[in-house]
Amino acid sequence: MIGKIIWKILGKILLIIILFMTAIILTQNLTKNEKSFLGYRLFRVQTGSMEPKYKVGDVILVKEKDIDKIVVGDDITYWGTTGVMKGKLVTHQVVEIETQEEQKVFHTKGIANNTEDPLVYSEQINGVVIGKLYILTIICTLLNNNYIFYFCGILPLTIYIFLCITRKKLRKLKEVE
Repeated sequence: MIGKIIWKILGKILLIIILFMTAIILTQNLTKNEKSFLGYRLFRVQTGSMEPKYKVGDVILVKEKDIDKIVVGDDITYWGTTGVMKGKLVTHQVVEIETQEEQKVFHTKGIANNTEDPLVYSEQINGVVIGKLYILTIICTLLNNNYIFYFCGILPLTIYIFLCITRKKLRKLKEVE
């Protein structure tokens, strides 16, 4: 009895988490990463510039944060505006903060990079990385592999649907008898 209640509660919590993540992803996709959902964004690491902390393919959760509360050592996600970073989302670590003309300016650098990024201004910043989402990273990695997607996704789903249909037909046959 208690096990069923706990199982139902865990199921509802999981559903809420899935709905929350879905809302974040939909908001980002519909607004081309210009808006967040309740201040949260999800991103997938595309390069090795932050290794070993974040590996290529890791899914990270980013939360909007007051610019005045960002400190040296925070990992921030921002829109690049110059050079090879222009128009790209970048996640790098804050290595220095200074004030220029009464505005905070951030010096950032990828952990694995030798050089600092161009200066980052407050209007470029999406938020601060809260952490890696390990389970979502595994799911994304699996879904990007065609064989694993088929054998761990499509095939089990097909078997499940087949079994559900078969059970319904068996119930109907028993009711007729």
